[in-house]
Amino acid sequence: YPSHLTSELDYELELAIVIKKAGKHFGPEEAKDYIGGYLIFNDVTARDIQRVEMKSGVFSFCKAIDTFCPIGPWIVTPDELGDPRKLDMLLRVNGETRQKSHSSNMTVTIPQIIAHYSPLGYSPGDIVSTGTVAGVAAFRADAEDFYLQPGDRVECEIENIGILTNPIISWEQAYGTPPPTPRRAEP
Repeated sequence: YPSHLTSELDYELELAIVIKKAGKHFGPEEAKDYIGGYLIFNDVTARDIQRVEMKSGVFSFCKAIDTFCPIGPWIVTPDELGDPRKLDMLLRVNGETRQKSHSSNMTVTIPQIIAHYSPLGYSPGDIVSTGTVAGVAAFRADAEDFYLQPGDRVECEIENIGILTNPIISWEQAYGTPPPTPRRAEP
């Protein structure tokens, strides 16, 4: 937990796709040929930094801090997964359900997502996330009570994939030293 950078550490349960071959400029009808597998993605976000970054129209640091973006727990192949539009999705913090949804609630299909970004070009092993489901801390009226803290345990579960578990530990636990001087983003 980088407490010197953020005080608003948030979770985002997402289904992610692993690309199996190189490709560029293709449509949704060809997208299946590029899917190598699926995994769980916890798109950890520093919301206070994100608010500042969004003023410029570009946000990346808020999602790219060391230890953010845990993925796993393993890659499930398309034949093992079944229909990716028929998956229960659940995120718990300390055993309490925070996000609960179903992949059928996605407003855009996986082939559409993959095709949309294909002009950027794909390489084998690239990971494409489908976006989060409702229930993140930031959009709650009492968000401060739901942001992650050291000692919390996050469990992201997607049917037919498994459970990705992320313990939230302090900087000192992780690195053995106190955190650097605070440099939090200004709201």
